[in-house]
Amino acid sequence: MSESGFSREEIRLAVREALLQALPSADKKSKPEPVALNCQLMKQILESAKGNCKAPVAVDLSNERKLNEFAIDLAKCMQDQNVAGLIRSGRMKFRSSDAGHRNGSDAPSGRSNRNSESNGKQKNETDSTGRIETGVLTESKVLALAKNHSCIEVSRNVILTPLARDRARRLKLEIVRQ
Repeated sequence: MSESGFSREEIRLAVREALLQALPSADKKSKPEPVALNCQLMKQILESAKGNCKAPVAVDLSNERKLNEFAIDLAKCMQDQNVAGLIRSGRMKFRSSDAGHRNGSDAPSGRSNRNSESNGKQKNETDSTGRIETGVLTESKVLALAKNHSCIEVSRNVILTPLARDRARRLKLEIVRQ
C-alpha cells in the first residue's frame, strides 16, 4: 500500500480507465467523413469488429510482397477513425497466417515449428525465446509474447515500461537484457 491507501494495482487500474475514457473522446471531437475503402483487410477488420474483436485478423506475411501489401492496406484502414481507434487501443488483433508463424523468434524461416509444439509442451531454445531489437516493450507486447515464449531477449535500445516488467513478473516470463 502507498501513503494514499491505494495499492499499486488499484492506482494502475484507475490510470488505465482514465486513459481509456480520455483517448476515445479525442477521436470523437474531430468527425471526419467516413472513408470508403475497398480492400480485403478492411473487410476482415470490420467482420472481426462485429464479433467484438474476439477473433484475430489473419494476415499472410509469407513474402515481402504480401508484407508490403499488408502495410499499405493497414495504412489505408487507419484513415477510418473507428478502425484506427480499434487498432491503436490494441483491441484489434492480427495473427500471421503463414506456415512458419514468424513472430520475432529466431526460428529458421524455411522450417515450420509445429513438430516441437505437437510433442507436448516441449519447445526447443529458439521456440521459447522472443527477441526485441528496438522500440518500447509494453504490457500488451509482454502479454502477446507470453503466449508463445518463456523468455524475451531485449537489446540495449529497447525501453522497458514498469507495467511491462510487472506483467512479465506475474506471468513468470524472463526478460534478458543484452
